[in-house]
Parts: sequence; structure tokens; C-alpha cells
Amino acid sequence: MKFTIPALPPTINHYYGRNGNHLFMRPEGTKFRQIVNMTLAQFRHRIVKDDRLAVSIGLVFANRRRCDIDNRLKALLDSLMHAGVLVDDSAIDRLHVQRFSGDEEKTVVRITKI
Repeated sequence: MKFTIPALPPTINHYYGRNGNHLFMRPEGTKFRQIVNMTLAQFRHRIVKDDRLAVSIGLVFANRRRCDIDNRLKALLDSLMHAGVLVDDSAIDRLHVQRFSGDEEKTVVRITKI
């Protein structure tokens, strides 16, 4: 299955916050999770619990700013689980991430069973 999310995942620093021992989702994380839920409604529950998966992610940036692309993976994978597209990210055996340049920011995801 392949789909495009019309936004980039926030970095982990902008996805979760901490107040003492309490972990909370920041507004940027909540907004991204809502975008993922709306975009992927038709893909819910296509992956079953015992499937082993390969995931390929293309992060399309509209500018050349410096960033660590690995800081965006936790927010993306957690949002895919929350949207019902992934049962558990521990089912991922292969993960490929690549940065691209484009006119608008987006995230392209391909999930295949292996």
C-alpha cells in the first residue's frame, strides 16, 4: 500500500513534551496526527497483527534546511499506529528513509508485507 500525507512529521522534540514525569503531546504532534487520521481513513486495518513489514518513507522538503530525518520517524510511525494503518511498529523488519526536494512538503509512505 502506498499513500501520501500532505505534511512532514514534526521532529520528536516538537511531537512530545515532558512536564516532570508526565509525557504529553505538543500541539504540532496533535495537528500532524489529525492530518494522518483524515488522510488515511481508507487504509485502516489493512495490516494484520502477524504481518512482517517493509516500510519505505520519502520526506519531501520544500527547502534545503538542515535537519536530521531520523528525528521525524517516531512521530510518523506513532501516527500510523494511531490511525490504524500499522498494528505495531515492532512488526517493521526493514525501514528505508530518504529525503527529497520538492515544491511542497509531504511524506510518501509505502508499506509492503514481507
